[in-house]
Formats: sequence, C-alpha cells, structure tokens
Amino acid sequence: MSPAGWRRALAAVALVALAARLAHLVSVLRSPLGATLVQDARLYHDAALRILGLLPSRGGDAIPFNNLGYPYLLAAVYGVAGARPEYALVAQAVLGVLGVVLLGCAARDLLGSPAAGLAAAALYGLAQTAIFYDGLLLTPAATNVALIAATAAMGRYRVRGRPG
Repeated sequence: MSPAGWRRALAAVALVALAARLAHLVSVLRSPLGATLVQDARLYHDAALRILGLLPSRGGDAIPFNNLGYPYLLAAVYGVAGARPEYALVAQAVLGVLGVVLLGCAARDLLGSPAAGLAAAALYGLAQTAIFYDGLLLTPAATNVALIAATAAMGRYRVRGRPG
C-alpha cells in the first residue's frame, strides 16, 4: 500500500471511530442519566469550575486526587467552549480519535507494518471500553491518548533514529 493510500485508510478508520464515539455520546446524553455527574466526575467538574473561578473556593482547596491534570484539561475545555460537561465529552471523543490515529502510526512504526497499524487503529477505534470511557467525565480518555502519544513518539524514533 502506498503511503497516501495508508493515510486515506487511516482517515477512514478515524471517521468510523468518531462516528462510534459520537453515537455513543448522543445515546448517553439522551438517556435518563443525560449529563448527570456522579462521584469522581462531579469532583473533576467542580474542581474545573473552581479553577475557572466559577465556583467559590472552599478554602484551602486542593484537588484531592492523583489525577491533578484532568481538572485543568476540563477547565481549558470549559474556558474555550463553555462550562458544560457535554462539551468536555465531545472533546474527549475527539481525543479518543486522536488516540486511534496515533496508535495506528505507532503500530506501523514499531512493527514495520502498515497493515498492523491499520488493524491496531481499527481495533482501538471500535473497542467498546475505549468508546465507553471516552463518553464519561473521567480520566481514561486523557490518560489513554497521553500513553498512546508516548508510544507513537517511540515508534517515530525507531523509524527516524532521532526525536521528531
């Protein structure tokens, strides 16, 4: 397969992955639960609102989790798009698709096989757990894409013999 053909195939996989994530998200948001936030999701949401100054500080507020970066990611999304969980979930769906593309590149580069890259991207793109967690206001969406990006960087290094 030519490099251009591989990129087109990967783009098709990414579009299918995006469609799956958005269909899941619409299904969840239209359900009786809708955008209801419980437990960790509520704490992350409220921490993001406090970061933006949209909720009062409780005095000495510290984010009580090991996932210190996630409320800041939410705050960034809320600061740009508006402080609604639905906007963050759409951003996470896009992050999930970025993970699909990066995983395809990583597998291609690390295994030396464009077919393996497409297979890995397709499997992750349609993985039920990945789609499920991309639709929750929880850390796996951001964590997964960060880990996949690191793996893709290793794959690029393997191919080029240098960073970048």
